[in-house]
Amino acid sequence: MVFVFQKISDVENPSPIVARLGIQTADLVKWLEVPEETRDAIRKLYFFTLPQKLIHCRGLRNNIIEKMNEYISSVKLEGSNQSAQLPYIQGLDNFCHNFLYEFKNYVRDVISIINLVFGTKFIDGSDIVDLRKGGKSKVEIWAENNFGPDDHLTKMLSKEAEWAAEFIKARNAVEHPGGYSGTLTVTNVRRITAMGGAIVPPTWQRTGRPETDVLADMEVTLDNMLTFAEDLLAELVLKKPTSKGIEIYLIAEKERDPICPIRLKVGPNREILEKIEQMQQYAGKPG
Repeated sequence: MVFVFQKISDVENPSPIVARLGIQTADLVKWLEVPEETRDAIRKLYFFTLPQKLIHCRGLRNNIIEKMNEYISSVKLEGSNQSAQLPYIQGLDNFCHNFLYEFKNYVRDVISIINLVFGTKFIDGSDIVDLRKGGKSKVEIWAENNFGPDDHLTKMLSKEAEWAAEFIKARNAVEHPGGYSGTLTVTNVRRITAMGGAIVPPTWQRTGRPETDVLADMEVTLDNMLTFAEDLLAELVLKKPTSKGIEIYLIAEKERDPICPIRLKVGPNREILEKIEQMQQYAGKPG
């Protein structure tokens, strides 16, 4: 397959998204023991589909920040009293709803890599969580049945479900208000008179859940989305490696190349490294 790269956003290139879903994937996927057409499908997923959705989510968050900054800049002070201008971010509900929609589709696309590698039939982002009972998800049950409850992949999928569940439920609350996931209420920016006219950022709240900061939640989730995609690919490479002598290493953030900040790299496992070290020591001995 020939890939034609084109500008899909105004994100600077290379960004962490491009480096970690594109360049990093190119290195990881070549160690995955699958047919070449499957590798091509994974490359297409990670080079194009996932980055576009993640960049779109980040753009939605940035739109809220820009609107928030515009409002703050418009607030005028008159002596000791702030103007009576009502705070409001135009289109806030749409930004939030679209973020949740894109998030759910992104999770669906991430877990589709399991379908590519193992021939499973996961078709929905909700397959990563148990929405009604809060127990094990379809994906976790699959991993447990195939690799055991204590397997690293099984535990990882269980952990990912913990943060993903609330956003998937929030999206379902938008699609089906008053249903199993309740209703999502988005509250626009506020000025609290009792707090000296302090500006409170936008919040959202699902039925039965505490009110939380929209922008803070989105920021954490964007990082989780990126990490989820790369960690799942890494786990599958280790499940079906082309060589038993490899290991995937985490590059500390401060040690990443600022020009191409990849997070994961493939190298020889500890056993191979020990053998190499022993050979080097032996070669250095006098004859």
